[in-house]
Amino acid sequence: MSDTTDSFEWVELPSKGECYPKSSPLRKGKVAVYYLLAADEDIINSPLLYEKGIMVETILRRKLVDKTIDPLSLCKGDLDAILIWLRRTAYGDEFPVDVVDSYNGETLETLINLSQLTYNDFQLSGDENGCFTFHLKGEHVFTYKYLTIGDIKMLEENSTNEEGVERTILKHITIAVNNETEREHICDVIDSLSNDEVLFYTNYVMMSAPNINTTLSIKVNDEREITAAFNIEGDTFLNIN
Repeated sequence: MSDTTDSFEWVELPSKGECYPKSSPLRKGKVAVYYLLAADEDIINSPLLYEKGIMVETILRRKLVDKTIDPLSLCKGDLDAILIWLRRTAYGDEFPVDVVDSYNGETLETLINLSQLTYNDFQLSGDENGCFTFHLKGEHVFTYKYLTIGDIKMLEENSTNEEGVERTILKHITIAVNNETEREHICDVIDSLSNDEVLFYTNYVMMSAPNINTTLSIKVNDEREITAAFNIEGDTFLNIN
């Protein structure tokens, strides 16, 4: 762990900066991040910050070099990349996880190597506002954005069971339909979609998202492998030895 307050590196973002407005410093596709210091461990080990759900936000406000960047404005995949970089540079690549062996149902304690995590190959180009388009059967052209951490927190706080999760998310990420930006119109169009169309739109957005692939193959013995995954935001600083 570094003991120099001004030591930092540039972390490449899975989104390549395409999810942000051209006016954002994040548009360059990388962000300068300070190394973790011994003083940061009080934050990382704070039960109160975990309980309030603000540990990650608090640590990033300290570690992002550019203080004009709000951690809540980061897309999920980009935030994950920064957290993984902080964990690796401070504590090393080995990360302990518990995985269930589907062959016999046993829970195994094993280690994954964080250096083996890879970015999904993000191929989309954002417009000047960091938005993208999706064409649905030639009838509708949807302009959408990827949710920021702030968006996700707001959705979680205000979620209801009145409608399907997919439709709710689509209403939040969709900025325009056929260049029409009026919110009532957008919601009406999404409500009019069939379940298959909602699934098609949702899958496109999710499969194209700038994320980190957190699923790795773990060799149980010479004959079998099982997969292991973990929640980056929730688990990154747990199990520190």
